Amino acid sequence: MLTGGAFTVLLLVIRGVSAGELYFPPVELEDLKNSSVSVSFTHPRLFYGETVGEQFGFTVSTDEGDFGGSCTPQKGDCRRRVSFPEGGEKCVTLRAEAAFTETGRVCLSVAPPINVTLSCQNLNVSVSWEYGGQKPDTRFRVHVGGSAGHLVNETTEHRFDLSRFVWASKGRYLGFHFVTVTAKEGHDQSESITRTFTFNKRKQAEIKCMLDFPAVDLNENKSGATLSFRNPVLFHEELKPAPGSGGPSVQFTASLNNSMFKGHCEAGDAVCKLDISFPEGVEKCVKTLSGSLFVSAGVSLVPFRETGPICTSSSTEANALLLATLLLLLLLVVVAMIIVVCKAKAWTMKTMPKQTPLILLMEPHEGDLRYPPESRTDISPVTVTDHIPCTEEEEEEEEEEEEEEATYCLAINLQYAKGEHLEGSCEEDSEEEKLVEEVSGYDRSQTLQVDTL
Repeated sequence: MLTGGAFTVLLLVIRGVSAGELYFPPVELEDLKNSSVSVSFTHPRLFYGETVGEQFGFTVSTDEGDFGGSCTPQKGDCRRRVSFPEGGEKCVTLRAEAAFTETGRVCLSVAPPINVTLSCQNLNVSVSWEYGGQKPDTRFRVHVGGSAGHLVNETTEHRFDLSRFVWASKGRYLGFHFVTVTAKEGHDQSESITRTFTFNKRKQAEIKCMLDFPAVDLNENKSGATLSFRNPVLFHEELKPAPGSGGPSVQFTASLNNSMFKGHCEAGDAVCKLDISFPEGVEKCVKTLSGSLFVSAGVSLVPFRETGPICTSSSTEANALLLATLLLLLLLVVVAMIIVVCKAKAWTMKTMPKQTPLILLMEPHEGDLRYPPESRTDISPVTVTDHIPCTEEEEEEEEEEEEEEATYCLAINLQYAKGEHLEGSCEEDSEEEKLVEEVSGYDRSQTLQVDTL
């Protein structure tokens, strides 16, 4: 993108081709200080890299009138200076007198896209850009074209896939291509930012695209090693030839430190192979692998991206075995350390007797600060009974009392018989004593039984 107000549009006119088949190449429009604009663009012959007419005529139209001009390839650029009234909107439209498509109304007031980037990763080709201040009606026109056709599309996204257009035919992927991105607001449009690219190494462009090799193997054998990979012509659907027609061939070169080995495979070969010999005691590895797609008459046109180094599977297996061994040793060391730590802890830790958790020994409210602590006092149940249960001691005392009473009564009776005791018999005294011993229920011994909760 140019500075100082310069911007790009498309213009192309080639004599001998019907109108409306070609588009304008990039055009620079630079805003000058004296209310005028300098219009310039690359001659179509130089832009497309094809043989076209020497004299090229074009017209630059403004709201004030038309300005004609012409140029030749020897000058390189086609130029025309146009004027605008003071304060007027600076917009132009480009036309030509031969095969072309008229540009839209290009104005400096519409901001162009920025950071327009073309990416070609193997068969995937796309263009992306950034845009600040996008309005609801802002659209982006993407125009991809070249020596083998054109495609114009509009999108509101900031990315557009070009793969289907580029790989539609052999003429497409072997040709020169340009892609322009233009911001549009209503009927006005911005500067068209252009990028050029090609897969053909014999054509000139800003970006040279390459293909990638399929997965490459190097298998060791008795005489050395065999390098092999799937034929790219059959591996990529886009490169497959039409039935009944000859397809492109692949030529490739395997480079070692001090030697090179060249290989070749036709479109009908499923696998491309190359036998390589290595000196004694040298690691069996290919330093780099390069190649090209030959389309016709042995002419190298589409290059493959260089890859490497590539080593034999035995070397790879040895490295994998070494890595597995190291990982196993590391695992054993870690396990041994864990065992040592666990045993050390077992030696230092004391075995504590199993105890019932304190919470299971506590009463429901014990330990709760909301309740005052209570002493543990065992209280027997209280029961009111009329008769006191006899114990063995009480029985012995009663027997002794009965014996004493019997002895006493016997002595009384003997005295009574002799006339010495005149007040009554022993039975009467016993009855009197019983009457004296009988007391009220309040004076009887009581036994209180209390049930503990």
